[in-house]
Amino acid sequence: MQEYEQPARHLAVVESHGTCLSCAVLLPQSATSFDSATRRTLIGLAETFLKERDHRPSVRSSVGVLAFTASSASWDILDMDVTFQANGIVTMTSSFNANPLSLSVILYQLSWVLPILVHDDFIQIYRGGYIRRMPRALINWPQRGIAIKPIVNRQPFNSVQRGGHQLIKSYENIRRSKEDLCNVEEDFCSAVLQDASFLDFEDALHQAIPNYGWRMPI
Repeated sequence: MQEYEQPARHLAVVESHGTCLSCAVLLPQSATSFDSATRRTLIGLAETFLKERDHRPSVRSSVGVLAFTASSASWDILDMDVTFQANGIVTMTSSFNANPLSLSVILYQLSWVLPILVHDDFIQIYRGGYIRRMPRALINWPQRGIAIKPIVNRQPFNSVQRGGHQLIKSYENIRRSKEDLCNVEEDFCSAVLQDASFLDFEDALHQAIPNYGWRMPI
């Protein structure tokens, strides 16, 4: 189906932009409206979350699409791109300039991705109690891979270089709740750390996800 192809195309496109963390969200319904009032609401939501995190968003708008690009001088994040589509697809991509890439920076993206999906104003626009599909990807890893301290005090069990590696996972039929979205993020981050050759990180990661995913300490 075409609606399922669009998130897949989104993940393919980000591959040429350096190290990228990407999320595509396929919601169960199209937007109830995509008029000027709806766009103002989405702009307000995105700008509130991004500005609180020291980003400087610019807005682009076309028929059925509202897109943001935000740059940041911190966290080794080059930019963040967010797109809301009237058809119920939301895409989010962060590109990084870090070698190795810190788990703290990966979790940083959660500090606004997750809350905005369950925000009351957002649910009024994109109704439905679940997410139909959520592909997530960490593409084109830096040469030195992933650094996980101080969140997890572990060393990788081997020193294999991970430059250019990619991890893509897809989740389906997720409830729009803090608990279920945190479970998705924990599963994805766990897969990243396994690919990066870490062991015995599960308990520390489980404790970190709710804190980093909903209120990132800067």
